Amino acid sequence: MDDDSSLAPALSMPGLRERKKNAMRARVREAAITVALREGCHGATVEAITGEADVSARTFFNYFESKEFALVGVETGHIQAAAEHAVTAASAGLGASTARQVVDFLVDVLTRAVGASPSAKDRLEVIRQNPHLFEWQIGELSRAGDDLRPVVSVIASTQTREHISEEIADQILLTCLGAVAATGRAWLLNPRSTSPSELSANATQRVQGSSTFLAQRVQGADGSIRASVSSR
Repeated sequence: MDDDSSLAPALSMPGLRERKKNAMRARVREAAITVALREGCHGATVEAITGEADVSARTFFNYFESKEFALVGVETGHIQAAAEHAVTAASAGLGASTARQVVDFLVDVLTRAVGASPSAKDRLEVIRQNPHLFEWQIGELSRAGDDLRPVVSVIASTQTREHISEEIADQILLTCLGAVAATGRAWLLNPRSTSPSELSANATQRVQGSSTFLAQRVQGADGSIRASVSSR
């Protein structure tokens, strides 16, 4: 199998300029959450967010496409970091099924979008109060297929020891993303303290309902590919 280490970008210490950009991005994101908690999502306008962060609208749009992106946006860095972790885990051959590894990858992306900062709890609360933001996140992941598909291919190829076509990778990705979306919606209806691992386990169970279809897609006509896409 080809060397897929290039999918896991090398980590390096950011320079001063990059650190300043990251600090500004974090500042605006924190302001967006503060305003959304205080005034509701509808009140969290770009004008209100920039006022809270004490920055111009031009600065805001240098970093974010919309207020939704400032609130719960899935950024390229989130996908890259989660991809590196997923590829490393797949290469280590830890034994989890293809479905579980792909679900773990998608949940990891969403978890990184929520963030590990003190405002992560507040960001989750904003999502609970405004479920459409979660749907927006899922839509963003759907549109990021070109970035997600290579990681799915690596995971599945590592399991099967065979090349995985883009079509099959897309089927696996869409099925697992649908399971993550359904699990997230159920959690929003009955929110409680749930770890990313629990969310992944619940989403993987949902994949079981379509695992026969996925297995057929991954195994191929001659049945030579030995993939496990069902839950372990």
